[in-house]
Amino acid sequence: MGSVMMESHPLLTGLRSRLQSCDIKLKDKLTLITHIYKASASIPHKDSLILEWILTTLDQKYSDKSIKQKDIEKMWILLKLCLESVHKEGVKVAINEELILNIIDRADLSFIETVSSIILIVQILSNKESESQMISCCMKLVKKEICPENLLAVILEKVSSCPDAELNQGLFLSEASRHMTEKNEESFSVLCKTVVLANTKHFEGIFSKKVESEDVKENTILFDYLSNKGNLVYILKAANDSKLFPLLRTRLFILGCYLGGQDELFAQSESVLLAKLKLSLETKLDLKQVIINSLPLELSYVHDIQTSSSEKKTILVSRILSEALIEVLDSDGITNESFETIKAVYNSHPTILETLAPLLITRCLQHKNSHSHAILNLLIELMLKLRQFPKLVSKFLLYLRSDGSSSSEILEWDSDYLEDLGKAVLQIPRTQSLEIWKTLLYHLSTDCINSKENTVNPKFWSVISPILGLVYTHAQLIDHNVPEPLAARIVELIYSTFKDVFLPLYSVDFPTEKCKSLFEILTSDFLGFVEAVSLYRNIQFEEISSHKENIIKNIISRKEVGGYIKLVQSEIQSGSESKDVLCKTFRKTLSKDPSFADYFPTENLESETMDFSENSDWIAISLHAEFVKLHKSSKTFQKLADKCLWTETLDWSSRNSDIANILKAEVSTILNVSTNYECDKLQNLPLENLPPVLKLAATLLAFTSVFTLPSDQSVVILARCLEDTDIFKYIDTSVLLKKILDVKFELPSCLLETLALELTRHLKMLTEIEKEMEHFGAKIQESAGNYVHLFTLYLGKLTKVGLNTSVSEERRSAAKKLSSLILKNLMKMAKHDLSEHEVPYHVKAGVAVLEGSSEDLGSSSKVDKYLKRVINASGEHEVGLELVDKLLECGDEAVGKLVDSDLKMKAWKLVLGSQLTEEKVSVGAKILQSLPLEELERFLNIDGNEYVMTQILIHTKPSESNKIVKQKLEEILFATIKDTSVSSGDKAKLLLQLSEVTPSPVSVSVETSAIGFLMSSGSKDGKSPGTDQVDGANFCSPDTANILKAFIGNHPNIAAKYSPFIIESARQHFKHISRSQNLTENLEICNSLLLIFNRFKKKRFDWCKV
Repeated sequence: MGSVMMESHPLLTGLRSRLQSCDIKLKDKLTLITHIYKASASIPHKDSLILEWILTTLDQKYSDKSIKQKDIEKMWILLKLCLESVHKEGVKVAINEELILNIIDRADLSFIETVSSIILIVQILSNKESESQMISCCMKLVKKEICPENLLAVILEKVSSCPDAELNQGLFLSEASRHMTEKNEESFSVLCKTVVLANTKHFEGIFSKKVESEDVKENTILFDYLSNKGNLVYILKAANDSKLFPLLRTRLFILGCYLGGQDELFAQSESVLLAKLKLSLETKLDLKQVIINSLPLELSYVHDIQTSSSEKKTILVSRILSEALIEVLDSDGITNESFETIKAVYNSHPTILETLAPLLITRCLQHKNSHSHAILNLLIELMLKLRQFPKLVSKFLLYLRSDGSSSSEILEWDSDYLEDLGKAVLQIPRTQSLEIWKTLLYHLSTDCINSKENTVNPKFWSVISPILGLVYTHAQLIDHNVPEPLAARIVELIYSTFKDVFLPLYSVDFPTEKCKSLFEILTSDFLGFVEAVSLYRNIQFEEISSHKENIIKNIISRKEVGGYIKLVQSEIQSGSESKDVLCKTFRKTLSKDPSFADYFPTENLESETMDFSENSDWIAISLHAEFVKLHKSSKTFQKLADKCLWTETLDWSSRNSDIANILKAEVSTILNVSTNYECDKLQNLPLENLPPVLKLAATLLAFTSVFTLPSDQSVVILARCLEDTDIFKYIDTSVLLKKILDVKFELPSCLLETLALELTRHLKMLTEIEKEMEHFGAKIQESAGNYVHLFTLYLGKLTKVGLNTSVSEERRSAAKKLSSLILKNLMKMAKHDLSEHEVPYHVKAGVAVLEGSSEDLGSSSKVDKYLKRVINASGEHEVGLELVDKLLECGDEAVGKLVDSDLKMKAWKLVLGSQLTEEKVSVGAKILQSLPLEELERFLNIDGNEYVMTQILIHTKPSESNKIVKQKLEEILFATIKDTSVSSGDKAKLLLQLSEVTPSPVSVSVETSAIGFLMSSGSKDGKSPGTDQVDGANFCSPDTANILKAFIGNHPNIAAKYSPFIIESARQHFKHISRSQNLTENLEICNSLLLIFNRFKKKRFDWCKV
């Protein structure tokens, strides 16, 4: 009654009248329905009414050719809204089956809203009452040209949930397989397992022998699936479960191979159903997919082929699989898909590949690409695992002998293939290497070398010779550990190979240059192998050695290296008699070959990683190339551009050789080169260690580069090669010095230091510079940078010459005179205020003055004033500490007048405020030692870095002020040890320095307290940087162990009194060792503890009481 009342509800009646009215346009009706759903209007039974109207209208409009596609799409959108409401509210609606099937038949499934609406219809129909409707819709949908992925997923799910529904399951699955995607494969496989594979008795109808059509139930699911063009591969994927379907999958594999083109697997009269299946296929099955999705198989399964009533033939599945693989290679070649197929067989049935290995290798050599390389690697890996690598070689060569390969086709190994084979040869046992060697010799004799016609078969030669070369270069046959019986077999094989192969082939006319080159390469490998065996086993192969000498002579006479590159390289490396001739004969040819890059430098020295091995001949060639380049650009160094001059010189150490005399004569030429030249390519040469002649040549090139195109690199190169060249002996020293100092480039200290040293070597240089001192002095007074820098360094070098009693008196006098002239000019320069840039130079000069004539200070007011001016200018700079150090070292009363208390205070503050070095510690200690008692305390109370001050006080020598120093040291030592900003490692180093000073600058109690506090601080500070400490543990390190060792050594008489402290400290170190994983650190600690315990023995009586 209520339902009838709802049906007559005015709102529903009004909606029905509007939707059925012919006066209202379709557009307005669609707008009305849109507003109803957007406003969520409460109209009873509206969903049923609207759904019925939309479906009816859609069916009508699909037949109306004038309807716009836009309106159709709007109706599908509204249908989706309606169906969502029905699905959400759980409203039961009746859908006309014929109507919906008609709509599905014409629906465009490329429109997203259409697909969404149909999915909702399928879901609404998925109940017991509407099951048949849903199944009909699903069948209709999969038959369409397009079935989107998400729709197919719903269809498969719903059909799977209705196993008892009336449905042509084979036809349904075949239609669904057309729309298969990776996402839906799992659902499809589950359905196939349930529907197709659950009852295997239906398969007998397909596989049964000579069954008439009328006697077979042709409606088996699998037959329906296949006859309707369903892809067997998906059934194979579903059956790919080794636990459930091993035999079934094997039979399906046989069927797949038959449908993939292997017609001989079934006789034509064998099965009516098979014949029908064959006819129904438009294209053959993809054998690659059949193989991949069938594995693993029952290889031992025997398949019967009944060819006639009286004849019966059987075939193993292993052979079927092998032939299928061959068919894949024949049809597809070597591709990524065929490689994946072979890889799948390798993973499941590797023995199949063992059988097919010769064929696969041949195909890999015929079609070389990355996939063929990968297949070869698979085969090598397989044969190594099976320990049958020699059989791989022998089977392949036997296959070549058969008709498996065209007799006119020559196969060749690529370098990548040989590299992989070489790695395999390196892994196999020695006996297997010998087995391969003997196999190759057999095939060389029987298949390759034709002694009667004096020819070789290129088909076998191109394959065998590279493999035989791998035996000589990679097999582990050269070793002291080779057993004597095996060594005897190797020697025997060497002789037989030489007599049966190399001697006959040496006179053979090879058919191609490639074959000849392979022979020369193999000969090089063989001779290198023989040489190594000779050295290891101390066996002389005289006949082979004589043959090698003949080959070398032939190479030199022909002036062609050919394939003997390794042989020539070996001769050069071993330093044989023919080494120099080979180098000079083939320099131009071999220097272009990358394999000779390490032995023959290129003409332009472009290689940055070149290893010259300091070979003088090759370095000479490189230098000659640079002089040739200079001669072409500037028309200078004509004589040095002569190639014969460099190639015919034998002694590069003789300073009186022809080339040395020419180099001396050409020194002045470096002043006249006008074109730019860069010597940066000389940086790869070992310039510092060159023989004198080559070093002089490199120096000429470096000077030319600095003069024409100065750079950071060129000046460093000049600094590296200038020393010990005596270049100033062969030119006016002052002229060359002016040229180098006038370069518009700030010369670095490394070059000027070397230059200053060279200028002191001979009296000639000193006198020539003295003559031009007026010019040099003017430049110094003008503050010319390079001049001031050099002459301050030069002053220091001259001072040492003047003090050296082993130098001749004449040279010493000249050095002192020149020093005086330089100093006078520096003093004139210092009359004006010294700039910050100039101060370091004058500090160097001041140090030189103090080193040479400190005893004369005070007697010369000008020198005193100059030093005072330099001291005042450098007082605020760290560089001035060097001068203060030298002044304090002199300790003379006259020097004392130059160093007042203010200067010492400035220097003291500089030391405390700077980064500490050994030199600054020394300066600080000297300052404290020079202070009177009344000033010492003032200096010690200056605020500064306590860690720095502690180190200085530790190194201060004892004096009458030692009590004050000791008191201050003990005070700040504890402050430093407690300072958390200083790492535990630095504190340990500080205490180690303290413990190494004898007598100790602090009391024993203070020393032990500081050590104990440091070791206990680890538990508070945790891990210290640079140490292997455990959080919360006491701090221990090799330094703390050494501190304990030094403490006992410095206090042998009283150490036993502190035994509790020492024993506990040792115990903590043992605990640290048990926790630490730093083996190096632990070993150092153990060594120190061992020395400590050894010292206990010396005071055994004292320590036995502990």
